[in-house]
Amino acid sequence: MIGHSRWLSDHPPKDFWRTIMKSNLSRFIGCVLFVVLLFGAAGARAQSGIPRLISYQGLMVTQNQVPITGQHLVEVKYYDASSGGTVIGDETFRGVDFHNGVFDLSLGGAFTPPEFPARFTFAQPVWLAITLDPGSSSEQVFPRQELLSAPYAMNSERANGLQVTVQPVNGALWPVPVDGTGKIDASVLPAPTAGVTTLNAVGPDAGGGISLLPGNGISITPNANAHNITISRVGGIDTIVCGPGLSGGGTGPSVMLYIGPGQITSSMISPEAIYDDKIAPGTITASRLAPPGTYATTIAVGSTAQRPVSPVQGMIRLNTTTGKFEGYDGTAWVNLN
Repeated sequence: MIGHSRWLSDHPPKDFWRTIMKSNLSRFIGCVLFVVLLFGAAGARAQSGIPRLISYQGLMVTQNQVPITGQHLVEVKYYDASSGGTVIGDETFRGVDFHNGVFDLSLGGAFTPPEFPARFTFAQPVWLAITLDPGSSSEQVFPRQELLSAPYAMNSERANGLQVTVQPVNGALWPVPVDGTGKIDASVLPAPTAGVTTLNAVGPDAGGGISLLPGNGISITPNANAHNITISRVGGIDTIVCGPGLSGGGTGPSVMLYIGPGQITSSMISPEAIYDDKIAPGTITASRLAPPGTYATTIAVGSTAQRPVSPVQGMIRLNTTTGKFEGYDGTAWVNLN
């Protein structure tokens, strides 16, 4: 890399022209270049105001060692390989001034807007090819030259080729702000999605929680990993055992109880426990009564003070006070013997 080109044009060293790269493509013999990086990373304009431009200066002379002068059209193409490859981008500079062969370009300045587009990450090698007066009879295409060293500082605000941004951007790196407790600042977090706001019209407490309290015979088992709550019965009736006069029973959610034939005896029925108005018509038939013979029918026994409060005509009982059987005729109790 050679020093400032303007100094070279005024103070050419001995045999300088023989050191310039020769071109076999046309009347121009070469282009001596040096590049000074003015700016590095994408997106920095918004942060620091430094332009995404590269200062590019060179010297062009004819084969007769006559410096190029006047204004010319300069086309610059950027490639991802030294030969072949893909054009990353191209720009054309119009009316470029050449003074004693020296020219000065601000690479990136012919794009719209005037800076290198975001696709120029400079995370990979870049070659540029200069064409002087493209499309004219004096067109000259110079060999590609690789951008070295300083231009790759444009990747300084990137990490392994990833963009660094002020605000969150998909696929880019972003410095996450934290609050005084070391947690991510709530101002940059998305608004939480609506969850359960009430449970049976009961709202959450100040911490956003609702507690379920088990009643008697109930247990509550939360499972945070599965996001569910199991409510189970605790204790209660597990088995039903039938006593005298009943059949059935057992375990399970449904248990049947019933009265089997001959299971109810007279000793199980309290006096005046069953009235005829409690028995549906036709319920007791002859087949359901004890057969005649040694069997007997037991009637109510009690003192005069124990007579029914609301007697019904046809009632018969043994009055232990008088020692006689008596019946109620609808208006009064009368002796039957």
